[in-house]
Amino acid sequence: MSTMFVKMNKEKKPRKNIQKERSRSASLASVDAVVNSKQNNIQSRVSLAQVHSSDFSVRSFLEMNGFNLESAKVYVRVDDTTIRGYLQKLSHRWKVWNRRWFVFDWRAGTLIYYKTNKEHGSAQVIPFRHILAVSSDSSSKSEPKFCLKTVQKTYLLMAPTPDVFRIWFDFLSLVIEQKDK
Repeated sequence: MSTMFVKMNKEKKPRKNIQKERSRSASLASVDAVVNSKQNNIQSRVSLAQVHSSDFSVRSFLEMNGFNLESAKVYVRVDDTTIRGYLQKLSHRWKVWNRRWFVFDWRAGTLIYYKTNKEHGSAQVIPFRHILAVSSDSSSKSEPKFCLKTVQKTYLLMAPTPDVFRIWFDFLSLVIEQKDK
C-alpha cells in the first residue's frame, strides 16, 4: 500500500511542472485562439504583439490554423485584411432570414453589412469596440448559426456551411479577446 502511495506522488510531480509551464506561458501575454477544423481541434498561440502588428494577415492566420480557404471560396473571400461573404441575418421586426453581404475589415476595425455584394449604398457599420460577445446558437445543430451581441442590439446570423461559420465565428471571437486586452 505504501508503494502505491509513492507511485502516485511521483506521477503528480510532472503535472506540477506542466502547470508551471502553462502559467509561465500565460504570463508572456499570449492568447489561446482555439480553432476547430474539420479533422480535429488545432490550438494556436497568437501573441498580442503579432495580432496588433501592422503586418498581421487574416489569410495567413486562417491558413496557419488549418482552414481550407479553397473549399470556402465559393462563400467567402479572404485577403490579408478582410473577410467578405454572404451571411443570413434574422430581421428583428419580421423574423425572416435576409441574405446580407458582410465585410470584416481588420485594419479599419469594423464589421459592415450591405444588402448586396456591391458594397455601396446603405450599410450598417458595427465598430469592433461595440461588439460585446459572440456565441454559437446551439438551438439548431444542423444550421451553423451564431449570435453577435453589440452595445445597441443582438444579431442572429447564419452561415451557408459549417466551414464558413468557423471562419466568421473564430475571427469575431478573436476581436472580442483582443478588445478586452
